[in-house]
Amino acid sequence: MARLTREESRVRTRERVIAAAAEVFVQKGFHGASLEEIAEAAGYSRGAVYSNFDDKTELFLAVRDERMLRRRRQIGDLLGAAATPADFFAALRTLNQLEPRENVQKWYMLHLELWLYAMRNPDVRPLLAERESANRAALAKAIEALYASLGVKPPVPANELAIIADALDRGLLHQEFLDPAAVPPDFIIQALQFLIDAGVALAKAP
Repeated sequence: MARLTREESRVRTRERVIAAAAEVFVQKGFHGASLEEIAEAAGYSRGAVYSNFDDKTELFLAVRDERMLRRRRQIGDLLGAAATPADFFAALRTLNQLEPRENVQKWYMLHLELWLYAMRNPDVRPLLAERESANRAALAKAIEALYASLGVKPPVPANELAIIADALDRGLLHQEFLDPAAVPPDFIIQALQFLIDAGVALAKAP
């Protein structure tokens, strides 16, 4: 095998640290996880972690970035393959069912931990806000693509619909994990589809 360049080695180390951190954070939470545990799980010394990340906050944000980027790519692939919004939501429902809800719940709890941490630490708040804005922008593009496939203009700006869709997603996750019997996992797909259908009806109204 060809010897890795210094840059290739650095990238591989960073990827392994992020992957290990994701596992440790999911198991122990943001506050419960230590950099020593993460380094050990990755097979490196603590120095390898600090050579790539300034602190645990930066590492956690990198883990979140990687997960969100993967999710956006999945959604983009579904949109590209779907002939109609109904096809997209059917594929999204299948994707939603593939990940165990226990895993989704742990990631949601991690998000809440980070949100609380950002609220208590003003220096962290804009870092998280910037990432949330990027997610909403990606969601707005997906919404625009859904309406475009129907030949309909959204009744309100897509970025506003993205805010509503994001709030629906977070709020329904909150309710589902508190009371799974009342809010099934697929309800978010149904709610998002209802949001799009309602917007189409409004757009077509006199």
